[in-house]
Amino acid sequence: GPKSGLLWQIDASITDDGIWYEGTMAYHFYAVQAIIDTLQAAARVGWTFADNQRLASLWRGPAQLAYPNGQLPVINDSDPAALTQWGSWYKFAAEYFHDPTLDTITKAQQQPSAALRGAGLVALRRGLGTDACALFFDYGIHGGSHGHPDKLNITLYTLGSEIILDPGRLTYSVPEHLTWARTTVAHNTVVINGKDQKPDEGELLWFADTPEYAGALAQTKGAYPGYELRRGLLLTDRWLLDVF
Repeated sequence: GPKSGLLWQIDASITDDGIWYEGTMAYHFYAVQAIIDTLQAAARVGWTFADNQRLASLWRGPAQLAYPNGQLPVINDSDPAALTQWGSWYKFAAEYFHDPTLDTITKAQQQPSAALRGAGLVALRRGLGTDACALFFDYGIHGGSHGHPDKLNITLYTLGSEIILDPGRLTYSVPEHLTWARTTVAHNTVVINGKDQKPDEGELLWFADTPEYAGALAQTKGAYPGYELRRGLLLTDRWLLDVF
């Protein structure tokens, strides 16, 4: 279909970073499941999309968001999860796209720091093994109806576990999903006058990944009308500098 079919979804719903536009891994893989069904149905009538690299990026994108242990940060309406949960879907992708490297993504591996400008996320990483540290900085697209009012929010993995986390979602029928999980104060960002932020798309002003540090600076001008919020982060092997 022109506004809902597979080709339209590939162009409109996948960011340039291979992340589903809602910015949540729960709904990212919810979409991947439906796409796998569609690809299998299409294959029965002789259609293949195996050469579409934007489609294949749906399997590569989540690796950029994985913590060193393979766990995924809970962003927007998502649930705690790890890449290993979708091992069979990565095996499908390796066979479908004729790319065996896709079948290795679920294994925890060292990733570089990255600015995912399409999704509006920054991953800052330092260290290896037990000293590995990963910080995620959410400044970009709101995420549609599954987005949270949390511009310039951070999550942090260090010392072998996630120590600064996002509340993600509760079961939608639970009142606290709206009164807590989807409030600004439940996130690791600034609240002004006790009110939730407005949906907004922020801007990345600076990103760097050097032998000494990884850092980023981002801002939002629409989260609180009349205010400009700007947050800078600098991560080294020993400390994190956070200036808001």
